[in-house]
Amino acid sequence: MHYRIVGVDPGLMTGLVSFTIDGSEHVDNIESYQLDLVGIGNYLATRIDQDTTVCYEVANKFQASGHMSSEVIGPVKYFTAIVGAKCVPVTQSSHKRLITKEVLKRARLDVKGDHAKDAARVGLFYTVTKLGLGKSYLAQGDNYGAEASY
Repeated sequence: MHYRIVGVDPGLMTGLVSFTIDGSEHVDNIESYQLDLVGIGNYLATRIDQDTTVCYEVANKFQASGHMSSEVIGPVKYFTAIVGAKCVPVTQSSHKRLITKEVLKRARLDVKGDHAKDAARVGLFYTVTKLGLGKSYLAQGDNYGAEASY
């Protein structure tokens, strides 16, 4: 089975990475962007469907402060609801410890741009911890279950 994952790192410049992964843990169909709010809306309005899982980074300190990250999450939730896609929050600290730059390289998700890299981390973190796929990209001894937080 193929899964389509879209990772989103919300902010003034939002990172978005889309990829597919199959049961053999092969990552393919990689797209990587750094977009503004309009670009995020345009992407989600035209490129996701009910078979897509959209994972977005949640930074709790920003949600209450009116930070731009909060404004991006609204359209993410809206467009995923419109098409019936799954929308999953991932806490900031969870994915950064487990999905290192080396893990991204092994998965071929070491994309250009800091925000896009964070979006790739978010998507791959969900893939490893919730779908149980992509574990082969983790370093020997990485504990992929203990840090899972949504």
